[in-house]
Amino acid sequence: MNILDILGTIGFDWKVMSVNLVSFLIIFFILKRFVFDHLSKVIKERREKIAAGLDNAEEAEAALNKAQEEAAGITGEAQQEAHGIIAASKGRAEDVAAKVAADAQKSADQVLAEAHTRGEADIAQMRKELKSEMAGVVVSAVGKITQENMNPEKQKSLIGRAAELIAQS
Repeated sequence: MNILDILGTIGFDWKVMSVNLVSFLIIFFILKRFVFDHLSKVIKERREKIAAGLDNAEEAEAALNKAQEEAAGITGEAQQEAHGIIAASKGRAEDVAAKVAADAQKSADQVLAEAHTRGEADIAQMRKELKSEMAGVVVSAVGKITQENMNPEKQKSLIGRAAELIAQS
């Protein structure tokens, strides 16, 4: 038995297979012409779009990293500038505080000097009043001691002499 007989017994027919092969080839060429070429073109375009998208994503990531580095640099500069401003403000505040303290000390010294001057003037006035009163007391005492009546001229003379003696002492 040959192979054709064996294939014939299982129901294989060369004519049907030839027709099927021709039909398959016709359908294959039709699909290749209208579908596969178009489909491969669409797939190629899609791959190009995906590749371009990945390239754009890499560029965007690089730009993002660069922007983050610039932002970090700007933030660092801003912090340094802020620290400088704070230091300058502290210096100015200390200068103002020192000036205010100096002005307050100067005002306190002036008030103290004025009080000292007024005190000395008050002491001088009190001494003057005390001398005057002491002269009166001395005249009274002398008058009582001498038991004589003194007229106003004698009183003035005695007061004047007592005032001179008190002033000398």
